Amino acid sequence: MSADVSTFFATRINAARGTSDADMNRALSRLLRDFAGHIWGWTQTACRQHGDRQMMYSDDVYNVISLDVAQALRKEIVEATEPPIVNYYSYLQKIAQRSAFAFFHSSERTGFSSASGASRRLSKINKTRKELTISLGREPSDIEVVEEVNRQAYATRKDPQKQGALVTLADLRTTTTSSLDGMMEEFGDIVWRPTSAEDSALSSAEAPQLVDAIVNGCANVSAVLGKVAESWIGQAMAEPPVIRTSKEIAGELGMKPADATALLSDCKAVAKVVCRELLGIDSPFA
Repeated sequence: MSADVSTFFATRINAARGTSDADMNRALSRLLRDFAGHIWGWTQTACRQHGDRQMMYSDDVYNVISLDVAQALRKEIVEATEPPIVNYYSYLQKIAQRSAFAFFHSSERTGFSSASGASRRLSKINKTRKELTISLGREPSDIEVVEEVNRQAYATRKDPQKQGALVTLADLRTTTTSSLDGMMEEFGDIVWRPTSAEDSALSSAEAPQLVDAIVNGCANVSAVLGKVAESWIGQAMAEPPVIRTSKEIAGELGMKPADATALLSDCKAVAKVVCRELLGIDSPFA
């Protein structure tokens, strides 16, 4: 992740500070549009990590991540976190990972109304965390979440210990990014530290060149594939950046969704080859 991206996030968020309640939804919509390309990247990574290599759940995961990112942005705009977050990219990326993990391990996703004890506890943890965030007006600590989950368990169950309804801090860290507490414990001060240029995967000069090379590579295969690639990532470096889904590509180019999906898959295959040959990296778009 480049220093340019970290600065991009910080600039957009800082510009939204002081937004009135009446204009808050509009400001959040602008930020989500600005960050859409990155949210889509996190979505693709999460789907692959959870075995969804065909991206069957990508739209749902994108929506879940966008909602949780929007909630985090709203809190940050209203009142800046102390100590101040410098690396917003890393901070929001961890939130995205937590959101995706919760989605792929929810009873709704697995299709089982009676999920395993661990999955039920995780679902309860995530639900309680969101409820406390609303009631407290801030992100609750892990200890506060544990105490509230167990309080509710004792209030509604005869023997919560025997029924496996009680949770511990270990349950919260089933996913490595269950909260800011967990992020700090695992990643140290990287959440607060600005990313250095040496950490950059792509420079501000390399990124546009890479996009052009991918689009041109697809066009060399066929004119149709070139048009699909242009629709897909042709505006990835724009302000705000745009990376379209197969559904959006189909709508823009007037083709069948199934054809757009197949052609987008071909574009991603070309992107992998171009990235490997041009810069020796994995494709950030695959």
